Amino acid sequence: MLNRSRIDRPYGVGELTSLIKGTLEEYYSGVWVTGELTDVKLTRSGHLYFRLKDEEAVLGCAMFRPRPQRLDFTPEDGLEVLAHGDISVYPPRGNYQLICDELVLRGLGELQRAFEELKRRLAAEGLFSTERKRLLPRLPRRVGVVTSRDGAALRDILRVLARRHAGLDVVLKHAPVQGEGAGEGLARAVEELGGSGLVDVLIVGRGGGSYEDLFCFNDERLARAIRDCPVPVISAVGHEVDVTIADLVADVRAPTPSTAAEMVTAERDELGRRIALSSTSLRRIAGDRLKLERLRLEHLGGGLTLGRLSGYLNLRRQRVDGLGDHLQHAARLGVETGRKRLARVRLALSRAHAVPRLRERVLSGYIRRLGLSAGGGVNTHRVRLSSNAARLAALNPREVVKRGYGHLTRRGEPVSSVKQLKPSDELKVLVHDGTALTVVRRIGGEETDLRGGDGEAGGHRRRARGRGIPPEQTDLPL
Repeated sequence: MLNRSRIDRPYGVGELTSLIKGTLEEYYSGVWVTGELTDVKLTRSGHLYFRLKDEEAVLGCAMFRPRPQRLDFTPEDGLEVLAHGDISVYPPRGNYQLICDELVLRGLGELQRAFEELKRRLAAEGLFSTERKRLLPRLPRRVGVVTSRDGAALRDILRVLARRHAGLDVVLKHAPVQGEGAGEGLARAVEELGGSGLVDVLIVGRGGGSYEDLFCFNDERLARAIRDCPVPVISAVGHEVDVTIADLVADVRAPTPSTAAEMVTAERDELGRRIALSSTSLRRIAGDRLKLERLRLEHLGGGLTLGRLSGYLNLRRQRVDGLGDHLQHAARLGVETGRKRLARVRLALSRAHAVPRLRERVLSGYIRRLGLSAGGGVNTHRVRLSSNAARLAALNPREVVKRGYGHLTRRGEPVSSVKQLKPSDELKVLVHDGTALTVVRRIGGEETDLRGGDGEAGGHRRRARGRGIPPEQTDLPL
């Protein structure tokens, strides 16, 4: 049925073409298309035009500079390729076409695309970073090799190691190096041998071959096994122009398996070369020294005659005699000088004013030393003086007698024991407010009667009165 609304407002050709172009570009961007190249044309401006065809259709394609110049093959009619790009429309002709940004050969191109994709992903994870790469051991004791036991790479490695370091141990871990499942087999061999603790460094590789043959070294598991290996890994895959993921991940990349074997023994060769140079230098120095000493010996032997030796000894004897005379003279001079100084000192001491001056000098020295030590010792002496004053006050007899005690003396001597006394001894008693005289009546444990009367005590009182002593001072108990 006729759509009247579109008749009233029909599309222009350009308008419809623009709508189709926008729709195609929106829904068909970033597509991969496979087909056979035909009508390939590279213009002077650097743009590449071609068509892709199969049994059912033909698709026009355009690749603008500088992309065609970056291709790793020359596009030709008949080649099976994979093309990547966006679907668009060329308005002047109304043809839709593929604006191509990437073109790879079919088969090999698919492998290359997988390689580039894995390379970008692992690089983003940092597996290729230089900071993560390890140095090779200087003098490895045992080298591990992961390769095929039947390949030429193993023979090349063994031949180089035998020539450069015959005593180096080699541990082989067989693994397939091409074909289906080879990548996983290589990864498993690296994990087992690297983690065994038997080797100090690991060589992983194979000889040359086609791109498809070497593609097992682009396996992701192998790349991670190399990076996680406990020992440094050398990748030696194919020839120098061949680059694989294993080469990028390994700590060191060797162009060939033979070069990898040379790298393992490089430090040993360098040390051997340095030892050889040092040995040569030492031999030359020792030879030169021996020649010099031989010349000196010959010179001394030719010039040392019996007459010269006798003259040399006589000269030494004269020097010894001269030194002996000099020592004796010096000793006599020293004794004489000391004797004169002693005489001067004696003369100075014998003079009348020598003693006062000496005393004054000695006293001045004491005063000077006292002044130097006074500043530091005043406080110490002040503290000591205060302490001693307090102790003396505590030991003062008058302080003691104030507490009801008396201090006895006989003929001026203090009495501390009855063994010092005998009857009729006169004693002097010191109390806190005066002194008194008393007489010893009896000695021992018996009590003494001093209450008065006409007996012996009264006689003592009469004798005391005759001396002018008040009667009340003679009745004090001992």
